[in-house]
Amino acid sequence: MFSFRYIFAVVALSIIGAAPGSSTAIAEGALVAGITADDVAIGYSASWAGKDLARQKAFEECQNAAHSDQVKRSCDLIADMHRECVAMAFGNSMNYGWGMDPNLDVARKKALEMCRTMQRRGVGEECTLTMDIPFNSCDQNDRGR
Repeated sequence: MFSFRYIFAVVALSIIGAAPGSSTAIAEGALVAGITADDVAIGYSASWAGKDLARQKAFEECQNAAHSDQVKRSCDLIADMHRECVAMAFGNSMNYGWGMDPNLDVARKKALEMCRTMQRRGVGEECTLTMDIPFNSCDQNDRGR
């Protein structure tokens, strides 16, 4: 089960800013998830200067959010982001979801839909969005590419 402390940790660890001193017009992001039968950890990054750095930061966030070495080892790249937003949703019984889309509202809907489809036989609470702050959720620094 996910505690509020766990959800808060995922949210708090997922909020990443732009790389210090970065003035490039290129911005990239990544979504990484570690999933086992008992736990899930999700990390993301947005508005980084390049794909490699964005992936590195998302992997760090996933591993920081993990509760076990097994989950840390399972962190894997889900998707690279470019000019997209990401939203995450969690329930209380291993149901979770993420959504990516250039439109944050659509990303939110996708995250909730994925989470709701994972609810097993009505077990657990309703899915709720846990991370969808517009400034930090969207890869938004690439305006001239």
